[in-house]
Amino acid sequence: MIKRFVKWLILHSTCIPDSCIVNIYDEGDCIPPHIDHHDFLRPFCTVSFQTESNIIFGTRLEVLSPREFSGPVSTPLL
Repeated sequence: MIKRFVKWLILHSTCIPDSCIVNIYDEGDCIPPHIDHHDFLRPFCTVSFQTESNIIFGTRLEVLSPREFSGPVSTPLL
């Protein structure tokens, strides 16, 4: 997958990750808004395998319901 990301210019060839985190969620679960620790180098890459969700970015996020959030930038994970 990483080789494809480099080929498709999603990741630069000088920025190949050497680790990953895999999160497994039950249907209806979500990850709440958070800030990744500054020790994690940028850029980061998020891959969703079995869901069509949005990832929301911003400094002012709004909680619409326990599992629904809003922010200034929303990008679909298809």
